Amino acid sequence: MLKKCLLKKEMIITLTLIFSLFIMGNLAQAQTQRGNYRIGIQSSNLFRGTAGASVIYDMDVDTSIQGIISLGSRSQIFEGRVLYRFYQKMNWNSYGFGSAGIYNTSDSNGFIGGAGIGIEYDIKALDRTFPPVSVNADIGLIFLDDLSSYNNKIRIGFHYRFR
Repeated sequence: MLKKCLLKKEMIITLTLIFSLFIMGNLAQAQTQRGNYRIGIQSSNLFRGTAGASVIYDMDVDTSIQGIISLGSRSQIFEGRVLYRFYQKMNWNSYGFGSAGIYNTSDSNGFIGGAGIGIEYDIKALDRTFPPVSVNADIGLIFLDDLSSYNNKIRIGFHYRFR
């Protein structure tokens, strides 16, 4: 039992370090390339009523990576997502995503993962004077720890695009 707990903690620490370095490297690069990153709020994958700070880096026209961190009083979540846009129009797009991360609550802690689909809309399409903010909504299937429990979740987000 002790060996299993130690292995789980080592895996959580390793995943956190690798993802943090990946995000930090891309954020540093994104700041030199105008228009390639967004910051905002994304609702939590695991717990109702929680939202986290979110950073999205557009790797190319079709692919983005997203980091979400939520530090609530009852739960903490660190999650990474890969977004792939499979249908794009002028002011909106459809995407698929895969996610992985870690969570900690007063009751438990462990890994989360999931996949789903969503849509994103740029509100500048409504009026040119609006700020460059996009709204997204997605639905996905979320797995906990050893894939023994899962849920479907609807999530929303708001992000400001730096141009």
